[in-house]
Amino acid sequence: MKQALLTAGALAMTVAPHLGTVSGVGGELLKADFSLLTGASVLFDAVYVPGGDASVATLKETDEAPDFVAEAYKHCKTIGASGAGVQLLEVSGIATGDGEVPAQADPGVVIDREGSRGDSRTQFITAMARHRHWEREKVR
Repeated sequence: MKQALLTAGALAMTVAPHLGTVSGVGGELLKADFSLLTGASVLFDAVYVPGGDASVATLKETDEAPDFVAEAYKHCKTIGASGAGVQLLEVSGIATGDGEVPAQADPGVVIDREGSRGDSRTQFITAMARHRHWEREKVR
C-alpha cells in the first residue's frame, strides 16, 4: 500500500506505538514518523491499517490505536485495512466481526480481509482523493 500511495503522489507516513523503528512482516525495519501520542489522526487525510498478526495484536493492546482510527472515522476521513488490520477496525467499532462495514456500503471505508486484493489499493486511493466522506457525518 505504501508504494501504491507514493506512486499516486501521496505522502505516506507511518504512525506506530512508539518513535524509532518498527519491524514489518518480513523483518524489514520501518521508521515511525509519528507515535500514537505525538501524531493525532486530525493531522492526516486518511488512515490505513496493514495486516500482520503480531503488529495488529500490539496495536489492539493499546487504548491509543483504536481511538486514533475511531477519531479519523468520526472526522469522515478515508479508512482502510487489510488482512489482520481489519481487526483494529472491529475494535474501533468501524467494522463488524465478519469484516463488513456496519452500513454495508459505508462511504470511504475500504476493507480487504484477505489482504491480497489489488483493487483495494485503487479503491483506497480513489476514496482518499475525495478528502472527506461527509455523507458519513452524524446529524445531531
